[in-house]
Amino acid sequence: MLHGHLNEPESYAGLICHPVWNQVFQWLHRLPADAAVGHHEIQGEQIYVSIQEYATLARHEARFESHERYVDLQYTLSGLEGIDWAPRRSLQPDGQFS
Repeated sequence: MLHGHLNEPESYAGLICHPVWNQVFQWLHRLPADAAVGHHEIQGEQIYVSIQEYATLARHEARFESHERYVDLQYTLSGLEGIDWAPRRSLQPDGQFS
């Protein structure tokens, strides 16, 4: 897990040397604060963004997630959200991977 801030490029400098990450961060820099909720393709279905709006769950209601095919970049446009993490090997699957 990496943690950083879009306005602190040193926090993700190691990623943007790769063309895919560079493309994603450039897209994020152009993203307006009032971006439309929904599916936004950056490079077809290979690189896309799902902008969501929701009330954050209470910690005891939330569950961990893990992905096998995709990298999941979480970016908060407004408000706050806490994110817990654990090593994947310490978790037990309770559904399908995406």
